[in-house]
Amino acid sequence: MSNSKDNANLSHLDVVVLAGGRGTRLASVLTDKPKLLAPVGNRQFIEILLDSLECQGLRRITFSLGYLADQIINHLKDRPPSSMEIDIVIEPEALGTGGGIALAARHLQRSPLLVMNGDTFLEADLAGFVCAAAAHSKSDLAILAVQVSDVSDFGSLQLDANSCIKTFLEKGRTGDGLVSAGVYYFKEPFVRRLLTFEKGSLETDLFQQLPPSSIYCHAIKGSFVDIGTPERLQSFQSLMS
Repeated sequence: MSNSKDNANLSHLDVVVLAGGRGTRLASVLTDKPKLLAPVGNRQFIEILLDSLECQGLRRITFSLGYLADQIINHLKDRPPSSMEIDIVIEPEALGTGGGIALAARHLQRSPLLVMNGDTFLEADLAGFVCAAAAHSKSDLAILAVQVSDVSDFGSLQLDANSCIKTFLEKGRTGDGLVSAGVYYFKEPFVRRLLTFEKGSLETDLFQQLPPSSIYCHAIKGSFVDIGTPERLQSFQSLMS
């Protein structure tokens, strides 16, 4: 993730990193390890993620954990980031992406929130995204999206003339297109909605229940990697070597 001249503006923003899933597609290459601890050279993915957030000026990070949470907690105890405040929330059971974020929101009791998946790496100006999302007065939440050459592994997005979501398209299409980068900005009204949510998918049970035109989408071009499969993890390892 690139540096930004507006880094200082993000220092008091809470970031929720969603990392509670089992990562079943990586089981063949990550035996008894959570995705955050995937090896990348002589480091773990969590270190690369935290470095990128620190470079953007983010200082308050809350990890929403579940599967093998103790390993991540022990890693953070052994290698605590010197300039970041780290908090941990552990799911009592598998709550889904929406439920894990909702649990963290109830724990923090603050808004707005910057939320991101813990298994993606993106070169993006987060300060620019936050500024654009905050200024979009008709939307209580925003999705950071990235242009990719092949959407076949992802659900993709179509936008209207106001840069809001027109349609969520399911996986199965081919060719280039716009996909969610797994980074979101939630204003206070949407955070209040989260406080009452218990369990389910962020995309299906929350986003897709809203009028599409109410969701702002900040589209960028940049390097985007989802490490959720052995092939994509190997690609990221090669990229960072």
